[in-house]
Amino acid sequence: DGIRDHCVTGVQTCALPISVQTAARALGAEWHVVAVLPRGGLRPREMARLRRLRNLRIECSDAALETVVAAGAIATINDRHAFTGLLAGTPVVHLGSAAYGVPGVAVRGQLASLESDLRSALASQQPELQRRCLTWLLRHGHVWCSPEAPDHNGIAGLVLELERRIGDRGSQRARLHYRAGPAWPLATETSP
Repeated sequence: DGIRDHCVTGVQTCALPISVQTAARALGAEWHVVAVLPRGGLRPREMARLRRLRNLRIECSDAALETVVAAGAIATINDRHAFTGLLAGTPVVHLGSAAYGVPGVAVRGQLASLESDLRSALASQQPELQRRCLTWLLRHGHVWCSPEAPDHNGIAGLVLELERRIGDRGSQRARLHYRAGPAWPLATETSP
């Protein structure tokens, strides 16, 4: 397999992976569809339906980051990991509302039109607009998030999590000033 010859889908039911497979076949692509399960998996009936789909790889939620970075395209409702894919230059089709859902950055899609939506996402990337939008979101759209489970918006949380993963413990520079807070600027939660 080539590293970018698959399409990733965030799964809540079988409808999205089925539509992604149909769209990939219609595009004539030799793509492998990877379904990333939500944390906690799916109900047994949905899981059984998913397992019956041919040419579908199923991954647990822990594999989401690695999968979206290696994908050729991402189809999701509004999974936060799609933001990571955008940072890696991966085209994204989102079916729900998303902070990254700006025309030219990602494509707003529907199950019924997923083939044309996917084609549009693959053909209409605007790297400069994506860079500006993602930079704004990381700098201004949201700055408070948990370093243990950072969401896509908190740059300080992302940096701290990356440092933790690569083992950056002996750095001589000053530690980041960080305070956990609400997940979104309009959330009703408050910081302690």
